[in-house]
Amino acid sequence: MTVQLMWVVETGDTIKTFENKCDADAYALEAEGKQALLAAIYACFSYGGFYEKDFLESLPSSDELQKIVSYLQSLLPKADSV
Repeated sequence: MTVQLMWVVETGDTIKTFENKCDADAYALEAEGKQALLAAIYACFSYGGFYEKDFLESLPSSDELQKIVSYLQSLLPKADSV
């Protein structure tokens, strides 16, 4: 009998499995970055509108900012696919 170790990542209402820890960690970091970005945007809208100054002031700690930057970078096309 062979047992294969799977890594499970739960983000919000999504559960995804991965065959290796590296892919699972990358997916989790991307999801955290997306959530941090959306939280910052939603914080601005809760004041009745979106203003660049409010958005910048609502950004959380530098750890959260790094998650946001990493997420945005993941959206860019890879150099070899351009």
